Amino acid sequence: DELRPLLRLRWLQLLTLAGLLVTVGVIAFNLKFSVLDLDIWWHLKAGDWMVQHVAVPHTGLFSWTAADRPWVAYSWGYEVLMSRAYAWFGLLGIGLYGTLLTLGVAYFIYWMARRLSGRFWLACILAIIACSAFLFNLMPRPVFFSMMLFCVTLTLVLEAHRTGRVQLLYWLPLIFLLWANLHIQFIYGLLAVGLLLAVNGAQRLAERFEFAPPWLLPPNLPTATLAAVFAACLIATCVGPYSYHLYQVIFQYAQAKVPYRMIRDLQPINFRAGSHYVQLLLMAFAFFAVGRRRQVDVFKLLLLSIAGAVAFRTMRDAWFICIPAAACIA
Repeated sequence: DELRPLLRLRWLQLLTLAGLLVTVGVIAFNLKFSVLDLDIWWHLKAGDWMVQHVAVPHTGLFSWTAADRPWVAYSWGYEVLMSRAYAWFGLLGIGLYGTLLTLGVAYFIYWMARRLSGRFWLACILAIIACSAFLFNLMPRPVFFSMMLFCVTLTLVLEAHRTGRVQLLYWLPLIFLLWANLHIQFIYGLLAVGLLLAVNGAQRLAERFEFAPPWLLPPNLPTATLAAVFAACLIATCVGPYSYHLYQVIFQYAQAKVPYRMIRDLQPINFRAGSHYVQLLLMAFAFFAVGRRRQVDVFKLLLLSIAGAVAFRTMRDAWFICIPAAACIA
């Protein structure tokens, strides 16, 4: 008899989670983002070419004017999966592929918030708010894999940062090995791990000079082990058909100026959509959640600050502040 209320609550939670995911799936499928996205077709063609030749392209094969210019298909894993979805199910397969990616992002945000907070209803609320801020403003593209894997990476980083269990970070090299072969924004995950290492190392160095004020959250992870994990993550990102050349592409994108003026998704948010205000409020609540603590968590403050600067620079990267904000609140 004592277990019945718990079982009923469990069933209610499962039904709520199922309802959340079904709603996200229906919205994504009805919007037909996967098929309306004009970029999807060159991704599909690239995937077909890679499956046919069992290789990755190194020149702009599908360009009329730059066919002999160097080109890195940095989301080749996404494109191969896209090719198989279309080969097996046709246009419906493309729609299902995009819908599954959207569902995956929604679920991983919920999973992250649930694991960090231990509260089901809080995790559901945070997932709904975060998804409403960015998920339906983008087409299902390779960046959706970055969103999911960033949720996993950030969860492990924050849990290790909170508990001092550095063993949780041993999974990160495997995650980055997969991530680097799906999408180039693995660099955002490396930023989070590198930031944790930098903050931890700086605080350890400050302690040697007897600077450890009580209002500052003390470090609880071994710097040498953190450095080893970060180095292993760097090496893992170079394990793939393009190896270290991915970093050359990242550098080129960082130096580019014209795309940020011409492509709408790469322009700053203009606060003409309700989701932009949700993004702003979510970030504000995250800063409040971190700032109200008695001890200042330098890592979280810097993470939110950097993520906010990146996310407000381009609409496409709105997820990069929404996910850390939800995690910090959780």
